[in-house]
Amino acid sequence: MDIYTFAMEIEKISEQYYRDLAQQCDHPGLVQILNMLAEDEAKHYQTIQGMRDGKHPEMPTTQVLQQARERFAGLKKEAVGDLCFNNDEITLYRKAIEKEDHAEKFYREKAEESEEPLDAALFSRLADEELRHRFLLENIIEFLSRPKTWVENAEFNHLDEY
Repeated sequence: MDIYTFAMEIEKISEQYYRDLAQQCDHPGLVQILNMLAEDEAKHYQTIQGMRDGKHPEMPTTQVLQQARERFAGLKKEAVGDLCFNNDEITLYRKAIEKEDHAEKFYREKAEESEEPLDAALFSRLADEELRHRFLLENIIEFLSRPKTWVENAEFNHLDEY
């Protein structure tokens, strides 16, 4: 299997994982975030498909962190104390982080190995996107672990770092 096909498989699996998580989630704000992550993975797939076909596509810039920040801001208006999450849900998000870590590492390695400058640049951008996804997932886990204090104390500055 060539690197492009392998990378496309990574993205397709991640997209489906986020879609499955969204279907299992009861919270509309988190469902939206998970669907945004799935859409990003679908865009990554299309980018890699273009790379494979020798087109050197322009990778769309993700808006997932900005949009997630808006979704989290909406949580502040809700009765946060009523939200209830269990460790099984958190475990699923940790598994997603592992997938993002794996993808980031893979893309960084391919960027270094690539002799084609345009491919190297796209692999680097893909790695950066996976890092942003990881950061967002960490914030979701933190929110799920302690929603009341996350909302009250953080003032949503968590997502400003990226």
